[in-house]
Amino acid sequence: WVRYWKSWSARNWPDPSQTPVWQARHWDTRIRSVEHYREKWEYVQNNPVRKGLVSQPEDWPFAGEIERLEWR
Repeated sequence: WVRYWKSWSARNWPDPSQTPVWQARHWDTRIRSVEHYREKWEYVQNNPVRKGLVSQPEDWPFAGEIERLEWR
């Protein structure tokens, strides 16, 4: 599926002079528990810290959730 999507989107890119360059490999991750979700969310929140853009995750002005996932 990912190979198909990358191929299709590259062929149908709005500006042919700037078609995306995709990574050669990919992997998917299934989130199977609340703890696994929490780990992934913390990783994402720490991206600006790892890049040196802020010193604390809460300092990043663009943080947030579009849709909150509720685990039961």
